[in-house]
Amino acid sequence: MYRIAFSANNQLPTFIVGFFIVLGSLFLLLATSFFHAIFLLCSIGFAFYFSWLQLIKSTPKQGALLLLENGDIELLTEQSSLHFQMLKSSFSTDTVVFLHLKSQQKRWLIIFRSSVNAADYARLRRHLNLQN
Repeated sequence: MYRIAFSANNQLPTFIVGFFIVLGSLFLLLATSFFHAIFLLCSIGFAFYFSWLQLIKSTPKQGALLLLENGDIELLTEQSSLHFQMLKSSFSTDTVVFLHLKSQQKRWLIIFRSSVNAADYARLRRHLNLQN
């Protein structure tokens, strides 16, 4: 068993911002009048705001990952302790690890390199590669 501590790094995924900018630009190009464009931009703004709120609520601020010998992962936060089975669809890049986890339901856990120290990040990637 190996313990990796992580903390909030304020690097929420920026692909959500880019997605809504592209979608808003597309709607502006397709709008038939000024009022349609304003309505579409307001709709996009509300959708962006509420999806960003959901993302912030679901992101743990700090905690620890326990890497178990059988490949499972335990996530410890201030509120709870959750045991997950890591699925084969998990993968990593140089800066981000995407863990596809399963307990009662499937969920993704995104760990940024800046959230953990370099040795723990390398250990997490090795754990991921051993399971896949």
